[in-house]
Amino acid sequence: MDGTAKKVLVIDDTKLVRKIITYVLNSSGIETIEAENGLEGLQILEENFLNIRAITVDVEMPIMDGIEFIKNVKAKKKYENLPIIIVTSLSEKEDMQKGLELGVYDYIIKPVDRTLVFLKVRNAMRYYENTIEIEKLNKDITRKNFELEALVEIRTKELENMTNSLIVALENANLYNDENTGKHIKRVAMFSELIAKELGLSKEFVARIKMYAPIHDIGKVGIPDEILKKPGRYTPEEFEIMKEHVVIGYNMIKESSLPETAKNIVRYHHEKWSGTGYRIGLKGEDIPVEARIVSIADVFDALSTKRIYKEKFSIEETLRIMAEGRGEQFDPKIFDIFLKNIDKIIELKNRYADDE
Repeated sequence: MDGTAKKVLVIDDTKLVRKIITYVLNSSGIETIEAENGLEGLQILEENFLNIRAITVDVEMPIMDGIEFIKNVKAKKKYENLPIIIVTSLSEKEDMQKGLELGVYDYIIKPVDRTLVFLKVRNAMRYYENTIEIEKLNKDITRKNFELEALVEIRTKELENMTNSLIVALENANLYNDENTGKHIKRVAMFSELIAKELGLSKEFVARIKMYAPIHDIGKVGIPDEILKKPGRYTPEEFEIMKEHVVIGYNMIKESSLPETAKNIVRYHHEKWSGTGYRIGLKGEDIPVEARIVSIADVFDALSTKRIYKEKFSIEETLRIMAEGRGEQFDPKIFDIFLKNIDKIIELKNRYADDE
């Protein structure tokens, strides 16, 4: 373990037996430490633990017998793998059984056979050395795993920072070209996060929806100003051009490293539950859930907020209009969750209200 001498602790109150065992082991190049009883053995073990590779212990001894010694050793975690060999006679089968039940490595029958003493102690020492090596390997693996996890965390953070920078750039591009405010973008993200949580989606998925909801209309940067900022209603031809913003937005990011969550929000947030939305015409659950969530959040904020082309609707009127779209424009399950949490959503809307 630390380069110190490897020793065997020999515990026996009979000096002759003790000397026979130590002689056999010493003759084979194995160093020993002797103790006359279990209590002395515990003291020596505590002082020399890093050196000791195995223990032989007699059962019948004064002050502290072998069984009590074994119980004390096995009670301490740092000693749990240290191999103990009981030295006993055939008449002490009950003690032998107790020792085995307590987890001793092996036993030696008196009168001791020198060859068996050497072989059993050698095998016990090898077992313990292997155990030590396995523990070292496990610690190395654990350490390397921690290092790898730390590296992955650093790389993930770097990627998140890069992604956030891209999102901010896309948001800013959208703000420069649209009448929507940054607070609208913030509100849509917050509404979407709340709905996604209440829907029971995973923590990671909820975080992605919140992160990428703000770029749902990024494709509007490709819509001419005379249409995008028109104060009145669109003509049918103008509305067809406006619909292209989902295609433009998707084309802007489809080759990027942004996840599918972002691409789905941009591409599908104007799809409708009935299949009558644009531009793909997806229906029902074929529409990615993240797009279904952002659709509700976006429409709620758009209707209840003043725009260049309209006055804002009251919350009551907004909810009445949206309720007509339940099961037609909006996923009915998600819409019901939205309604169930409308007080929280209104609180968020007030918290992030536009400056008048």
